[in-house]
Amino acid sequence: MQKATERAMGRALVIEANGLVALDTREMLLELGFAEVAALARVDTALDTIAVRAPDWSLIDARLGADDLAPVMAALDAVGATVVLVSSRPDGSDIDPRWTDRAFLTRPYGPGDLAAVLNSAG
Repeated sequence: MQKATERAMGRALVIEANGLVALDTREMLLELGFAEVAALARVDTALDTIAVRAPDWSLIDARLGADDLAPVMAALDAVGATVVLVSSRPDGSDIDPRWTDRAFLTRPYGPGDLAAVLNSAG
């Protein structure tokens, strides 16, 4: 089986409250071969996006402000998207216990870190 970064990646969704981080991550994903990348800051807009154009992958800020991630996690599971949670702690201790079985990426991260987590998750 080919590694994730060695094949066409399809569509990705970035849900990140920090606009600069979201845009930087979007650019990294495009450089890694994703055909489309949507970068959003809120769960409600993410739900609308998932309903219209389901992603193959999603990177989500584990602590997205006051938003509850449960609806978006359920929607991503329903469409079969691979989810990577982004944590500010190297041990992922800020990730909700409901999702500790998901891949996670520690911020700050670069293209190499992103490629490595995509390969391990996919």
